[in-house]
Amino acid sequence: MPPISVYLTLRRWSLLANARQVRGLKPEVKAMSARYPGLTIPVEILHGTADAVVPVHIHARPLADRLPQARLTLLPGTGHMPHHAAPDAVLAAIHRAFAAG
Repeated sequence: MPPISVYLTLRRWSLLANARQVRGLKPEVKAMSARYPGLTIPVEILHGTADAVVPVHIHARPLADRLPQARLTLLPGTGHMPHHAAPDAVLAAIHRAFAAG
C-alpha cells in the first residue's frame, strides 16, 4: 500500500493547487531570493536527506551558503515534508529561532 502522502497528492483539488503553485513558483522564488542577503533574523533551514522532490542542493544548501547566520539541519531519512515526518525537529528549530531572536 502506498504511503498516505500519495493519496493526499492525488486529490483533485490538491493536484490543481499544486499545478498553480508550481507554475508561478520560479518567478516568485527568484524575486524573493534577491532579498535573502538582507535578512537579519535567525534562520533555521530543515531539509530531509531523502527528499526526492527538491534535493538539498537545489534550495537548502544554496540558501545556507547565502545566509551565514543560518543553521542548516539535515534530517536523515526524511522526505519532502519534514513538518509531518519530523515534527520534533521542526519544533526544536522554531524554539531555537525564537530564542535567538
